[in-house]
Amino acid sequence: MFIQTETTPNEDSLKFIPGVPVMGEGTAEFLDTKSALKSPLALRLMGIEGVTGVFYGPDFVTVSKDPETSWSVIKPEVYAMLMEHFSSGEPLFRSEEDKESAGPQDTRILDTDSETVAMIKELLETRVRPAIMEDGGDIEYRGFAEDGIVQLKLKGSCRGCSSSTVTLKSGIERMLMHYIPEVKGVEEVLDQEEEIALNEFQKLEERLSKKHEGERQDSRRYLQWPTPDHPLQSLLTMSALATPRKFTLASRSSQLAQIQTNIVRDALAAAHPSVTFDTSFMTTGGDHNQSQALYLLGGKDYWTKELEVAMLEGRVDMLVHSFKDVPTTLPEGCEIAGVVERADPLDCLVVRKDASWKTLEELPDGSVVGTSSVRRVAQLKRKFPKLVFKDVRGNLNTRLAKLDAPDGPYAAIILAKAGMVRMGWGDRITSDLGPPTLLHAVSQGAIGIEIRSDDEEARALVRSITHWLTEWACRAERACLRVLEGGCSVPVGVHSTLVPAETEDGTHKARLELIGAVTSLEGDRHVEHKIEADVHTVEEAEVIGAKMAQVLIATGARAILDEIIADREKKIELAKVTDEKVDA
Repeated sequence: MFIQTETTPNEDSLKFIPGVPVMGEGTAEFLDTKSALKSPLALRLMGIEGVTGVFYGPDFVTVSKDPETSWSVIKPEVYAMLMEHFSSGEPLFRSEEDKESAGPQDTRILDTDSETVAMIKELLETRVRPAIMEDGGDIEYRGFAEDGIVQLKLKGSCRGCSSSTVTLKSGIERMLMHYIPEVKGVEEVLDQEEEIALNEFQKLEERLSKKHEGERQDSRRYLQWPTPDHPLQSLLTMSALATPRKFTLASRSSQLAQIQTNIVRDALAAAHPSVTFDTSFMTTGGDHNQSQALYLLGGKDYWTKELEVAMLEGRVDMLVHSFKDVPTTLPEGCEIAGVVERADPLDCLVVRKDASWKTLEELPDGSVVGTSSVRRVAQLKRKFPKLVFKDVRGNLNTRLAKLDAPDGPYAAIILAKAGMVRMGWGDRITSDLGPPTLLHAVSQGAIGIEIRSDDEEARALVRSITHWLTEWACRAERACLRVLEGGCSVPVGVHSTLVPAETEDGTHKARLELIGAVTSLEGDRHVEHKIEADVHTVEEAEVIGAKMAQVLIATGARAILDEIIADREKKIELAKVTDEKVDA
């Protein structure tokens, strides 16, 4: 399931596009729990704190919120509910009767309609409605008065939007008056409940006006499209003329992936306030398989392949990754355009809530330590042979739940520190695990941004927020891993520091210290090396990384890596045989 989001002219409404039909034909709107009883999905969405309305379009769902609630709070819940619903095959409505009654039949031309009314309905259905739906809303015909006023109701993201008057007067009214001389104007009609809600909304808007003035000004500028002499052309082209290219950032659907994507989106938006950035999230093969050890899953593209397909097909523009999960060799047509500043790359120890231990040294002999990384296990077995290391899978929430379970086997687990901090759980960390005890994974703590190689606009945007020290360090680490891998994913520990130095011509220069290590599965053999050098370009940093790999190979790493690869292949075959016996 792949769900995209698009902003709308209403900052309190978001358009969610699940990639599958929603209504198919027609629209439906739910503004309270009573109306949402017709649709199980709408009822669940309306139950989210802060959600004020749900609107179904042919292939999208628009969710509206109150101004005081942040999208960062609501969006993860909306994503989860939409993904669950559209993956389950559950019907959108409780019955066909509910579906029929929920969708408007307002523009159906009746035998009793006058010629004028018939023309109004046809223009609304064929010209106005498609343009309004592009912004996540709809329009409903409510009548044509004797004084020549067309009564309309705005729905979805258009309902309650501060720019609805602009939409009605500058677009719809002008077009209808141009083609139908009997039309003298357009006015918006509200139901009684909506009038009450709108009054409350306007009061709240006044209280928040100072706080959000800058954001609303951007929204108003977005709606002030050019008005050519031809009114119909103005309506049909308003989105194209008013909206620059939107860039969609995509990542996995886990909470941490969404937080990291929002970090990149916010950095891009701050650097380029006139550009619109949307986000989309999806599940990948690594998310689906939560039982098998990471060691046996194969290459790192297990986490990225579905995302890259979506990007190459043009459905999204940028991919946001935990850089450590990105293969060192990318598919043709894809490239890492840059990275934001790296968080602390170290691993960390987290003990169960009811325990008093703070370090690995304090754990009693035989204690079970959970980790999904063979790199961590191999290195730590060297120093802590009396501890038991057991695989633990799942996202961070799941792993912590397994750790704290009263009947769980784990005394502690080892995680990447950056993820814990980004999730706001830094207080659970009991100790850091860094060199010489544990070298971290290649590019750990960094967020990489992948684009299509031919997308010059995206590349320029990403380069504007790239942190050069992070990029040089990660490229050096990845060059080391690429040479060691030889096409097969292997566990390698690294640690790098990059200290910038002043130059007379203003170019970049830094002192790079890179440590690399390969450790046998049992921890009985360990090859480690350190290189220090001045580097002036990212390419020079990559050369140091490749040189590190060559030194490791020459001093014994090759034999260890061959052993690791052979062990993995043996366990994969054993897992296949076990699966076949279970299926039989």
